[in-house]
Amino acid sequence: MSTTTIRWIRRLLMAAIVLSSAATAPQLAHAQTDVQLWTDGGIRYQVSRRLRLDAAFLARFDQNISRGRLFGPEASFSYKLAKWIRIGAGYRFERRRIGGSLRTAHRLNFDLRLRRKVGQVILGYRLRLQERIRDRRSGNSDVRGTIRNRLGLDIDTDTLVTPGMTIEFFTGMHGRRSAGLQKVRLTFGAEFDLDRVTLGAFYRVQIPVARTGDATLHILGLSFRANFKHHRRQRHEEESPPPAS
Repeated sequence: MSTTTIRWIRRLLMAAIVLSSAATAPQLAHAQTDVQLWTDGGIRYQVSRRLRLDAAFLARFDQNISRGRLFGPEASFSYKLAKWIRIGAGYRFERRRIGGSLRTAHRLNFDLRLRRKVGQVILGYRLRLQERIRDRRSGNSDVRGTIRNRLGLDIDTDTLVTPGMTIEFFTGMHGRRSAGLQKVRLTFGAEFDLDRVTLGAFYRVQIPVARTGDATLHILGLSFRANFKHHRRQRHEEESPPPAS
């Protein structure tokens, strides 16, 4: 690992400490907190150089990781418009705990992603327009729209490990919680690229803004993804080299 990489990792860690301290300072007097575990496992299929498909199953636990909070599958696609621009959409079917029972919800999202590499630093931005349709006890549906803006910074270490951090802002569009900024998420983690398998681990703090009575969440995350690529069949030619093993 080069000296420049080590220097950037140190800067990333210092930024993580400063941001997390600044974000959690207003919440120190806020007694209501919760520790959660978010897990997901899935596959990624690279259909072509531009198009990829993702599918995963999520399981999340709250109340200090003692109770199931959310379960369900999700699927998405993304398409690379240019070297640094990607668009996509996704759908998630949820069984989400509200009160003491699990209720059905459907989530749709549309994404615009920008990504630019400068030296060993990878800068990213994601705009997500999200709609969640949730069943209510009355039999009616509760529809909530959210705009999510996420800024990210990763470090290319030239190894199997890619550390990074993100900050994300949730702003309501419509629904019962539609007024202004709702919450902020700070995430620090790393991905481990093992050829056809990618593992991820992160720590995330979710800070309520509009509803200060909500708990501040400390989230531990683990993810697993199997990666597949589409191999095009090529016509046999005598002078063509044999396929790589």
